[in-house]
Amino acid sequence: MIVALVSLLAVVLLGCNEKPDDDLAKVSISNRAEFGKINRDFCKKYQDEELLTLFQQAIATAVKNEGTVNMASPEHNVQIVDKAGNKYG
Repeated sequence: MIVALVSLLAVVLLGCNEKPDDDLAKVSISNRAEFGKINRDFCKKYQDEELLTLFQQAIATAVKNEGTVNMASPEHNVQIVDKAGNKYG
């Protein structure tokens, strides 16, 4: 389950333009409803410190690869909330 979670996070982070500077407070996942918008009907919410640390490490070490990528549209949305209350999607 952890490997699948980290894989999902890695794919999602490739589409993120911003990374949170503060520690994470919550990570929420939902099925994608519309391109460019976060579906607020979250099916999973993570607030456990151990999992949030894993997400934080994945975010901190993510590297954007240059070039054109040919891939399918994402099936899920991820919303990240840091401890300062900032939201990233």
